[in-house]
Amino acid sequence: AGSRAPKQGFGIDSVKVEVKNMVAIMKARVKDRLRGKVIHGTTDHWTSRDNRAFESLCFHWIENFELVSLNVECKEFIGSTKSERLVEIYVKRLTDWNITGKPDKQNQYICRENTILATCTTDTESKMNKFGMQLESEYFVTAIYCTDHVIQATAVIAYSSRIFSDDDTTDAFGKGLVGKCRKLVQFFTTSSQRQQDLCDVQHELGQRARDPVVAYRDANQPYKVVQDVVVRWWSTYAMIQRLIILKPALERLVAEKKLRNSTDRANSPSRMLTDPEWGHIESLAGLLQPWKVAQQVLESEKIVTSSLVLP
Repeated sequence: AGSRAPKQGFGIDSVKVEVKNMVAIMKARVKDRLRGKVIHGTTDHWTSRDNRAFESLCFHWIENFELVSLNVECKEFIGSTKSERLVEIYVKRLTDWNITGKPDKQNQYICRENTILATCTTDTESKMNKFGMQLESEYFVTAIYCTDHVIQATAVIAYSSRIFSDDDTTDAFGKGLVGKCRKLVQFFTTSSQRQQDLCDVQHELGQRARDPVVAYRDANQPYKVVQDVVVRWWSTYAMIQRLIILKPALERLVAEKKLRNSTDRANSPSRMLTDPEWGHIESLAGLLQPWKVAQQVLESEKIVTSSLVLP
């Protein structure tokens, strides 16, 4: 009641035209803002769950002593993803934004109308490594490989060994501990009743979340398990650290025989970690904690971080 009928002719096609006009206006404003500047670029390629490839294009520069970042494009990438074609498409995207590489190897940045791309950051996947080398050799754009990605790739090695990996290999130290932690977490995330049991036990033990954000919402808020995900760096550390905090509550659930499915056999192995396994997980948490701190610092969007990794 009381709603106004849309103007005649203002349908889907009209909306599309209006959006395109707005995009053109904003693009012109960004080009004008970038004119004559020396900037840094970041780009990434990834594949969605339905196997569609996407690419992103971001620009960064210093303006009035502040870091400015713009994500100017994110679109589906069609066709071959060989490094040569990635460079070809990337340069075309830059040209469309009136951006060029360095004019020569002597790093002469003097420009009036064009915007100069001095550096470009990518991850360390093999295709992107070749992409970076070609940018340097043909367009004099310095390739800077993402330090955060290097740290993540290194940290993964720490829990991909035979001690901590997800495979079924058994040695003197244990069996797939990270995989066992994930299964323990999933035991709770797949059932609201089990999550409630975990909360109830924490209340009985007087255990409360020490996270100031959580405490601000509710001083009696209990901890929840944390599920690690591939796309969230240092989330494996977060998952393991949370299990360590929840160890007393988990031990109480074991005593109350609430850490099993109704379909579990009486002689099926327990989901609970053994004492030696807890020891290894605590060691792994100590190993990963510095990497987590470093990654958090490098994930900053408000400050320049290149000085932290470059001499």
